[in-house]
Amino acid sequence: MSDATLSAAAPVGVVPPVEAADGSAAVAPAQSVAAGSPADSQEGGRALGAGDFALIALISLIVSVLVGFGGWLLLGQKSQSFAVVDLPEIIEIEQLSFTVAAMKPDLTDSQRAAAYEEVKAFGPRLEQAIEQVKKKCGCVLLMRSAYVGRVDKDLTLEIKTALGMQNLDVKAMKEQVTRSVQGLPDQVKK
Repeated sequence: MSDATLSAAAPVGVVPPVEAADGSAAVAPAQSVAAGSPADSQEGGRALGAGDFALIALISLIVSVLVGFGGWLLLGQKSQSFAVVDLPEIIEIEQLSFTVAAMKPDLTDSQRAAAYEEVKAFGPRLEQAIEQVKKKCGCVLLMRSAYVGRVDKDLTLEIKTALGMQNLDVKAMKEQVTRSVQGLPDQVKK
Protein backbone atom coordinates (compact mmCIF):
# COMPACT_ATOMS: atom_id res chain seq x y z
CA MET A 1 0.00 0.00 0.00
CA SER A 2 1.42 3.38 -0.91
CA ASP A 3 1.36 6.51 1.21
CA ALA A 4 -0.99 8.22 -1.23
CA THR A 5 -3.50 5.38 -0.97
CA LEU A 6 -3.32 5.35 2.80
CA SER A 7 -3.65 9.11 3.06
CA ALA A 8 -6.66 9.12 0.78
CA ALA A 9 -8.32 6.29 2.68
CA ALA A 10 -7.68 7.66 6.19
CA PRO A 11 -10.41 9.81 7.69
CA VAL A 12 -9.61 13.46 8.40
CA GLY A 13 -7.89 13.93 11.73
CA VAL A 14 -6.50 10.38 12.04
CA VAL A 15 -2.79 9.80 11.41
CA PRO A 16 -2.34 6.89 8.93
CA PRO A 17 0.08 4.04 9.68
CA VAL A 18 3.62 4.47 8.39
CA GLU A 19 5.52 1.86 6.31
CA ALA A 20 8.64 0.53 7.98
CA ALA A 21 12.02 0.59 6.14
CA ASP A 22 11.84 -3.17 5.45
CA GLY A 23 8.49 -2.77 3.69
CA SER A 24 6.28 -4.06 6.48
CA ALA A 25 3.48 -1.86 7.79
CA ALA A 26 4.38 -0.33 11.13
CA VAL A 27 1.52 0.73 13.32
CA ALA A 28 1.58 4.38 14.35
CA PRO A 29 0.37 5.26 17.82
CA ALA A 30 -3.29 6.17 17.87
CA GLN A 31 -3.51 9.94 17.59
CA SER A 32 -6.44 12.09 16.84
CA VAL A 33 -5.70 15.51 15.49
CA ALA A 34 -8.52 17.92 14.82
CA ALA A 35 -8.51 19.48 11.40
CA GLY A 36 -7.18 23.01 11.54
CA SER A 37 -5.59 22.61 14.98
CA PRO A 38 -2.17 24.09 15.73
CA ALA A 39 -0.69 20.58 15.62
CA ASP A 40 -1.91 20.35 11.98
CA SER A 41 -0.21 23.56 10.97
CA GLN A 42 2.94 23.45 13.06
CA GLU A 43 5.32 20.80 13.92
CA GLY A 44 7.02 20.51 17.24
CA GLY A 45 4.17 21.97 19.45
CA ARG A 46 5.16 21.76 23.09
CA ALA A 47 3.16 20.62 26.11
CA LEU A 48 2.55 22.97 29.02
CA GLY A 49 4.98 22.45 31.85
CA ALA A 50 4.81 23.14 35.56
CA GLY A 51 6.34 26.58 35.05
CA ASP A 52 3.58 27.48 32.60
CA PHE A 53 0.90 26.43 35.08
CA ALA A 54 2.58 28.44 37.84
CA LEU A 55 2.65 31.51 35.59
CA ILE A 56 -1.03 31.10 34.72
CA ALA A 57 -1.89 30.66 38.43
CA LEU A 58 0.11 33.79 39.34
CA ILE A 59 -1.60 35.87 36.66
CA SER A 60 -5.01 34.58 37.77
CA LEU A 61 -4.23 35.47 41.39
CA ILE A 62 -3.12 39.00 40.45
CA VAL A 63 -6.25 39.57 38.36
CA SER A 64 -8.48 38.26 41.18
CA VAL A 65 -6.84 40.55 43.74
CA LEU A 66 -7.18 43.57 41.44
CA VAL A 67 -10.85 42.82 40.73
CA GLY A 68 -11.55 42.35 44.45
CA PHE A 69 -9.74 45.56 45.37
CA GLY A 70 -11.61 47.46 42.65
CA GLY A 71 -14.94 46.17 43.95
CA TRP A 72 -13.99 47.14 47.48
CA LEU A 73 -13.16 50.67 46.31
CA LEU A 74 -16.36 50.97 44.29
CA LEU A 75 -18.67 49.66 46.99
CA GLY A 76 -16.93 51.61 49.71
CA GLN A 77 -15.66 50.64 53.06
CA LYS A 78 -18.49 49.89 55.44
CA SER A 79 -17.48 49.46 59.03
CA GLN A 80 -19.84 48.33 61.73
CA SER A 81 -20.70 50.93 64.36
CA PHE A 82 -21.86 50.23 67.88
CA ALA A 83 -24.07 52.11 70.31
CA VAL A 84 -25.15 51.38 73.87
CA VAL A 85 -28.49 51.44 75.61
CA ASP A 86 -29.18 51.39 79.35
CA LEU A 87 -32.05 48.86 79.37
CA PRO A 88 -32.12 48.47 83.17
CA GLU A 89 -32.78 52.23 83.44
CA ILE A 90 -35.65 52.01 80.94
CA ILE A 91 -37.17 49.00 82.71
CA GLU A 92 -36.79 50.73 86.09
CA ILE A 93 -38.68 53.75 84.75
CA GLU A 94 -41.48 51.48 83.51
CA GLN A 95 -41.65 49.70 86.89
CA LEU A 96 -41.75 53.00 88.78
CA SER A 97 -44.43 54.31 86.46
CA PHE A 98 -46.54 51.21 87.05
CA THR A 99 -45.95 51.30 90.82
CA VAL A 100 -46.98 54.96 91.03
CA ALA A 101 -50.13 54.25 89.00
CA ALA A 102 -51.00 51.11 91.00
CA MET A 103 -50.53 52.79 94.40
CA LYS A 104 -53.07 55.55 93.88
CA PRO A 105 -55.53 55.37 96.77
CA ASP A 106 -58.64 55.94 94.64
CA LEU A 107 -57.73 53.38 91.93
CA THR A 108 -60.72 51.47 90.54
CA ASP A 109 -60.61 47.85 89.39
CA SER A 110 -60.87 48.89 85.74
CA GLN A 111 -57.96 51.33 86.15
CA ARG A 112 -55.92 48.58 87.84
CA ALA A 113 -56.73 46.17 84.96
CA ALA A 114 -55.71 48.85 82.44
CA ALA A 115 -52.40 49.31 84.30
CA TYR A 116 -51.74 45.55 84.10
CA GLU A 117 -52.52 45.57 80.37
CA GLU A 118 -50.07 48.43 79.96
CA VAL A 119 -47.39 46.32 81.67
CA LYS A 120 -48.14 43.39 79.34
CA ALA A 121 -47.83 45.63 76.28
CA PHE A 122 -44.50 47.09 77.42
CA GLY A 123 -42.32 44.22 76.14
CA PRO A 124 -43.49 44.45 72.50
CA ARG A 125 -43.38 48.27 72.64
CA LEU A 126 -39.79 48.13 73.92
CA GLU A 127 -38.78 45.71 71.15
CA GLN A 128 -40.39 47.96 68.55
CA ALA A 129 -38.62 51.05 69.94
CA ILE A 130 -35.26 49.25 69.91
CA GLU A 131 -35.75 48.16 66.28
CA GLN A 132 -36.79 51.67 65.27
CA VAL A 133 -33.71 53.25 66.88
CA LYS A 134 -31.42 50.53 65.54
CA LYS A 135 -32.63 51.08 61.96
CA LYS A 136 -32.31 54.83 62.30
CA CYS A 137 -28.69 54.70 63.49
CA GLY A 138 -27.69 51.70 61.34
CA CYS A 139 -25.68 50.26 64.19
CA VAL A 140 -25.52 47.35 66.57
CA LEU A 141 -27.05 48.10 69.97
CA LEU A 142 -25.38 46.72 73.06
CA MET A 143 -26.34 46.95 76.69
CA ARG A 144 -24.26 49.58 78.43
CA SER A 145 -23.19 47.09 81.09
CA ALA A 146 -21.91 44.67 78.41
CA TYR A 147 -19.82 47.26 76.55
CA VAL A 148 -16.21 47.71 77.58
CA GLY A 149 -14.45 50.88 76.51
CA ARG A 150 -15.31 54.43 75.63
CA VAL A 151 -18.94 54.91 74.66
CA ASP A 152 -19.31 56.83 71.40
CA LYS A 153 -23.09 56.67 71.14
CA ASP A 154 -25.59 56.21 73.95
CA LEU A 155 -29.08 55.83 72.49
CA THR A 156 -30.95 55.40 75.78
CA LEU A 157 -32.65 58.80 75.40
CA GLU A 158 -33.81 57.95 71.87
CA ILE A 159 -35.46 54.74 73.10
CA LYS A 160 -37.01 56.55 76.05
CA THR A 161 -38.36 59.14 73.60
CA ALA A 162 -39.83 56.42 71.38
CA LEU A 163 -41.57 55.00 74.46
CA GLY A 164 -42.77 58.43 75.67
CA MET A 165 -40.56 58.33 78.81
CA GLN A 166 -38.22 61.23 78.01
CA ASN A 167 -39.93 63.71 80.38
CA LEU A 168 -40.48 61.39 83.36
CA ASP A 169 -38.67 62.43 86.51
CA VAL A 170 -37.24 59.22 87.98
CA LYS A 171 -36.15 60.87 91.21
CA ALA A 172 -39.62 62.32 91.84
CA MET A 173 -41.27 58.94 91.10
CA LYS A 174 -38.94 57.20 93.59
CA GLU A 175 -39.79 59.77 96.27
CA GLN A 176 -43.51 59.34 95.57
CA VAL A 177 -43.24 55.54 95.92
CA THR A 178 -41.25 55.93 99.15
CA ARG A 179 -43.88 58.30 100.62
CA SER A 180 -46.68 55.95 99.58
CA VAL A 181 -44.97 52.96 101.20
CA GLN A 182 -44.29 54.92 104.39
CA GLY A 183 -47.99 55.83 104.58
CA LEU A 184 -49.08 52.19 104.51
CA PRO A 185 -50.07 50.45 107.73
CA ASP A 186 -47.28 48.40 109.38
CA GLN A 187 -49.08 45.09 108.67
CA VAL A 188 -48.96 45.75 104.91
CA LYS A 189 -45.29 46.72 104.93
CA LYS A 190 -44.28 43.33 106.34
